[in-house]
Amino acid sequence: MSDTIVYQVPEKRLGKPKQVGQTCDFLFSKSASYITGQNISNDGGLYKNVL
Repeated sequence: MSDTIVYQVPEKRLGKPKQVGQTCDFLFSKSASYITGQNISNDGGLYKNVL
C-alpha cells in the first residue's frame, strides 16, 4: 500500500510525523498569527499531482 502512495507523491517518500508536528508548531506560533481561513496541505505535493 505505501509503495502505491509513494509512487504518486512528487517527493517520492512518505512524510514523517515530525514534519506534521513542525507544521502544527508553526500554525500555533505567533509567526502565523496573520494566517486565517486557509487549508494547509502537508502531503509532499500529492494533492497537486492529483489535480
